Amino acid sequence: MKRTKSVLFIAFMGIALSMSAQNREKGERKEFSAEEMATKQTEMLKKELNLDSSQEKKVKAIYLKQAQERESQRKSQQSSAQNSSDQQKGKGQKREMKQNDEEIKAILTTEQKEKYESLKKNRPQRGTKENKDSNKKQKSN
Repeated sequence: MKRTKSVLFIAFMGIALSMSAQNREKGERKEFSAEEMATKQTEMLKKELNLDSSQEKKVKAIYLKQAQERESQRKSQQSSAQNSSDQQKGKGQKREMKQNDEEIKAILTTEQKEKYESLKKNRPQRGTKENKDSNKKQKSN
C-alpha cells in the first residue's frame, strides 16, 4: 500500500511538472493593467535612481500614459484587423518610447541621467536575436 502511494505521488508530480513546463513554453504570462505596469516601472527606477517624490510622480505619469496608449492599441488590434504593417507599428512604438525616454531624462539630474543610460544599455532588448537565443538557452535548462 505504501509503495502504491509513493508511485502515485511520483506520477502525479511528474504530470504537474510537465503541465507547468508546457505553460512556460507557450509564453503565457500575467497581463498587467496600465496602472500596475506604470507602478512597477516607476518602482524600478525609484530604486535604481533614487528618485525623489516629485520625480517619482512625474515618471509614473509618463509611464502610465505610455501603458494606457499601449493597452488601447492592443485592444484596437484585437478587435479589428489593421492594415498597417508590423514594421510601421514598430516604428511608431519606437518613436513613442524615444519621446517618453526624453521626457524622463528631462526630469532627472545629470547623475541620474548617466545611471539611466547605463541601465538602458544593460537591459536585454526585446526581439533581438541575442535575446531570443538567451531565452532558448534558459528554457532548455
